[in-house]
Amino acid sequence: MQIFSYLSRSLLTVGLLAGLLVVTGGGPAYGQCNVFVDKDASGSEDGSEDSPYTNLQDGLDDATAAGDSVCVAEGTYNTSGSTFTMTAGVTLIGGFNSAFDTKTDSTILDGDDSGRVLVVDGSGTSTTLDGLTIQNGRGGLRFSDYSSDSLIVRNTVFSDN
Repeated sequence: MQIFSYLSRSLLTVGLLAGLLVVTGGGPAYGQCNVFVDKDASGSEDGSEDSPYTNLQDGLDDATAAGDSVCVAEGTYNTSGSTFTMTAGVTLIGGFNSAFDTKTDSTILDGDDSGRVLVVDGSGTSTTLDGLTIQNGRGGLRFSDYSSDSLIVRNTVFSDN
């Protein structure tokens, strides 16, 4: 009888957790995005999902706290002779469609063969790069005064750097 009681409580717990995941949509697939970028967007460009920034650096500048996430729509984002700079502890996720509901497209950070493409600066708990192609830079990616518990690079291609 004690085994039955334990199994019943365990199954109830598993059922409640599964129900919670269904109700909440299973949680965010890539973390909570609080800054959005789409080079083809129009509007007030406040970095929200409904009015994303069109300039990637504006989005990176808005994400300054550990745990912030920048979601970037598909397309090619050129450095135009400068370097994209992001704060350590921030998550940068590319590959979204313009509605930010599907992650199937390609987001390219292009250095225009003129310098480094991306610099991660500072310290943070965890920095993540996901769903990006970093290309045509001189060195591609650099860490400046970087101190972090971890760097996570997923689904990211480095090409011609």
